[in-house]
Amino acid sequence: TDPARLRRRFLQVSSRQLALSLVAAAAINLTAFWVYPLVFGSEWAAAVEYVAPLSLALASQTVLLSVSPTLHVLQKQGLAASWQPVPVVLLCAVFWGCAHNGLPAVDAFWGYGLIQLLTTVVMFTMMLVSLHNAERQFNAERTSQPVPSARDGAGAIIASAS
Repeated sequence: TDPARLRRRFLQVSSRQLALSLVAAAAINLTAFWVYPLVFGSEWAAAVEYVAPLSLALASQTVLLSVSPTLHVLQKQGLAASWQPVPVVLLCAVFWGCAHNGLPAVDAFWGYGLIQLLTTVVMFTMMLVSLHNAERQFNAERTSQPVPSARDGAGAIIASAS
């Protein structure tokens, strides 16, 4: 595969998914105050304060899921696997810290949303750096191969062009 093309597709897919996710999160947040009680009943009105942090987490995860195979395509499964426990550990620490300090549940959900956003940005950055490195390596390998000359014969020139 051509890493430059893969990088362009990665940026195209992720930017479009980000736009869709932000529109969906904004729509959910703007309508939650009247939709939740209407759809779920008045006892769900208190749940509206949890919508914003959860939609932050959902939007960031939606973008990440759309490009998550990138590290596998680049054969960076070890990097992907080593990162997997980090969000879980951070989320456990946030929830434990909120519970230990007697903070309200909504603070724990804000911690959840922010951790999801942060870990998404880190994973996204790892993907971009991996794509950049793959592109540099691909270009270096292409330019380090000897270019056939007329002395090598027409067959060598034709073979290198295909």
